[in-house]
Amino acid sequence: GVHWLERRAHLDRGLRWLEILIFVMVAAMLVGGIALYGWLQLQVGVDANPAVTAQNRLVGLLMLMGGFALLLIFPIVWSATRALRRKVGVAGQNIHLRLNDGRELMVWPPRLAYTRRTLLYGPYSFPLRNQQGKSFYAEGELETWLEPLLQNSALLNPWQGLRHQWKHRDGALLWPLASVAMLLALLAMIGLVQEFYPRV
Repeated sequence: GVHWLERRAHLDRGLRWLEILIFVMVAAMLVGGIALYGWLQLQVGVDANPAVTAQNRLVGLLMLMGGFALLLIFPIVWSATRALRRKVGVAGQNIHLRLNDGRELMVWPPRLAYTRRTLLYGPYSFPLRNQQGKSFYAEGELETWLEPLLQNSALLNPWQGLRHQWKHRDGALLWPLASVAMLLALLAMIGLVQEFYPRV
């Protein structure tokens, strides 16, 4: 049978709580922003001079863009937790990979690539360790079961790993990149609005 590598205790539950925490924090910030804008509108009143009204509208527009920027956190968190939920197993000389939709792939080790932190296969990545090198799996699982089979796999440095993910359109890389690109575009738009809005 397949030995599925045992992950550290409470990892899956921790991922779920992380998603809930991020959702609650972003929702609270959005609701707080809306409430603050409403309060500002009440303070200005209907009889405010045009300059104050225009400035208030600018604040509202900037807050709206900031809200969109906050929403970009979700694709980053989603792609990270999705990759962490994938499972790695070993049976004989083959490595088994369980995807998020339940499919299982049996892969011959020479068809795999890996970095010190991530196992890579086509458009799928399987995190093994965090940035500090701490394993996501129980003690001895990687060293005993997986690493002996990876001797025939391609060991990549971090830059080569990123190139592999880009070449194979790995969502764990593309979603964060898309979010960062959209965030930069929003920041540029905010800068343009602040520069030209008073001249309209």
